[in-house]
Amino acid sequence: MLHFIIEPVDKHLEVIKKVLATGEPSTRVEDIVYPDRKVYLENRLFPVKDESGTITSLIGVTRDITDQKTSEAMLKASEERYRHVFDNAADPIFIHDTEGRILEGNRAVTDIYGYPREELGSMTVAQMDTPEDAREIPARLELLLRTGASQFSTTHRRRNGGTIAVDVKANLVSWQGRPAIMSVCRDMTAHRRSEEELRRSEEKFSLVFRSSPYGQIITRIPDGMILDVNEALCAMSGYTREEMIGRTSTELRFWESGSFRDKFLDEISRKGRARNLRFNFRTKNGEVLPADYSGAVIRIGGESHIISTIIDLSEKQRAEAAMLEVQRLESLSMIAGGLAHDFNNMLAGIMGNLSLLEMELLNARKKELLEYVAEALEGVNSCRSLMHQFSTFAKGTGPARKRFSLCSTVSRAAALAMTGSSSVLKIKTPPALPDIDGDENQIFQTVNNIVINAAQAMPAGGTVTLELSEFVNREEGSLPLAPGRYIRIDIADNGIGMTPDVLSRIFDPYFSTKGKGRGLGLSMAFSVARSHGGHIEAASLPGQGTRFSIYLPCLEVYSPCETVKPTRPRLHKGSGLVLVLEDDESVTDMLKAMLKTSGYTPVAAADGKTALRFFREKGGAGAFKAVIMDLVIPGGMGGRECLEELRKEDPVVAAVATSGYSDYPVMAGPEKYGFDSALPKPYSSEEFGNALVSALDKAAERSADRGKTRKRSRK
Repeated sequence: MLHFIIEPVDKHLEVIKKVLATGEPSTRVEDIVYPDRKVYLENRLFPVKDESGTITSLIGVTRDITDQKTSEAMLKASEERYRHVFDNAADPIFIHDTEGRILEGNRAVTDIYGYPREELGSMTVAQMDTPEDAREIPARLELLLRTGASQFSTTHRRRNGGTIAVDVKANLVSWQGRPAIMSVCRDMTAHRRSEEELRRSEEKFSLVFRSSPYGQIITRIPDGMILDVNEALCAMSGYTREEMIGRTSTELRFWESGSFRDKFLDEISRKGRARNLRFNFRTKNGEVLPADYSGAVIRIGGESHIISTIIDLSEKQRAEAAMLEVQRLESLSMIAGGLAHDFNNMLAGIMGNLSLLEMELLNARKKELLEYVAEALEGVNSCRSLMHQFSTFAKGTGPARKRFSLCSTVSRAAALAMTGSSSVLKIKTPPALPDIDGDENQIFQTVNNIVINAAQAMPAGGTVTLELSEFVNREEGSLPLAPGRYIRIDIADNGIGMTPDVLSRIFDPYFSTKGKGRGLGLSMAFSVARSHGGHIEAASLPGQGTRFSIYLPCLEVYSPCETVKPTRPRLHKGSGLVLVLEDDESVTDMLKAMLKTSGYTPVAAADGKTALRFFREKGGAGAFKAVIMDLVIPGGMGGRECLEELRKEDPVVAAVATSGYSDYPVMAGPEKYGFDSALPKPYSSEEFGNALVSALDKAAERSADRGKTRKRSRK
């Protein structure tokens, strides 16, 4: 049945006329809306022709195509939904054929990669991958075509040259009637960066954990099982890592007190951490160490653990004890400096007056009394050297250097040490030896200490041999000395000797094998040798005696090794005013006596301000031949400050610095501070005279130089 009646008659007539005019069939689709449905009809009109080709009639066919139209509409809607999902997907999606040619990409490809869609159509997946990853494409395609799906990670290239780390899920699909591959790419750049940061963080944690100098241990909270320990804890505890992992600290008996374990666990449970708790840590061999505990809760694999740090405090406590000893020594050194000053002031009065008495006895030719004075002076000299050396050791000051010959110094030191001993002293020296630049008092005391030890090592008597010789240290020498020339002092005895363990410690401070010894003598000797750029060593065997060898750098100038003959002490003679700044009354009296005996007129003051006033009252510049100034005046102006003021008025006057503090920088280098010479207390009449003459000579040179300068300026 024909349904042409559905459409308007004019429409049908138009179709009929077109078919009759063209002789071509016509196909039209119309939709008919019913109250409950919509129907689609396909109307077809065919011309019927005779043998001559003339249209004789028309045949019309109408077909209900409602189901077909419904399917087409559903397909179109599906395609639109797919296109919407495809284009709006957050992940880049590529469609490419089985040979890798890109057919299409979604909007995310354009946004993330930067390629416009028209450009993608001329590219292949190999162009998207980095050269290294592109080599894997054939194998991936082969697997995909064989299995229908594949997942892999790769690195894609952006249009601007940047790269993207991606995870790819690829599936075999049908695309426009032919097989194709759809690849969904997830940008993993940020994720990979996070993973890398996490990996580095874990590496850092592991590095810190493994290399920490303090013991560290990770335990599981529920049962306390040890999961890991570092090398420091192994060394501290005596257990190997394998012996500890999988066990608990309680099983290993780390805690001397179980109550401490309960205490730190309670604190960690309340605060999440515990810090600086003191406890006793028990090692594998049962030794108990003072320790410091700190711990905190950490998360590993979603579970709570405790990371604990255990610090062995043994060394710290020893260091604290050593620091207390150092502080005690520093206090002692301050006391020693004050005592040395006061003691040297007392010795100055004794030595100065003994020197004056010695001269009087020589003039009176009372030789029988001179022996007593000589012995007294020798004792004062020994006290002076001892106080100087003690002050030097306590304060750590360097040597007060001067050029001198070792022969007489070493001989006198050894002879003094052997006084009252039942042993014999033998001294061997060459005809001449190079002089050295050093502190004569320090070296005197060093030799004296070693010879005393040698004599005491032979309670039944024996022989102490002292030998001086030249020594050259080559580049390849085994001694810890710079290449060069040295004087070697060998001091040997045939006494009881020492065991190797005692020998290895003889230069340690406070080490002594003597019941009443303080262990300072040889440590002083070691310090003196090192401060002079030299070296000291010892060799000994039990029952075969001991030999000490001291190496001291020497100069190029030689002096004969002759026995020093005693000379008659005498004072320098002169005249004129000499200003004395000295706060100790006994020293002042002794100085005034020496100056009067020398022909000078002393003017004494107990403080710097008074000395300046006397200087001005007596005529000021040019009125005084010399000034002798004590550097330290308690509660008043000292010699250094006083001289600075005095030099403004009289730059020429001879100035002698004196002090009981032998380690003052002024005493080691008086010229740097405006003085011409230094006179350490105590001093003999001869030393006093030498210091005064030296200052007067330098003052005369200074005066002559100023005179020449004035003459040149007048010209």
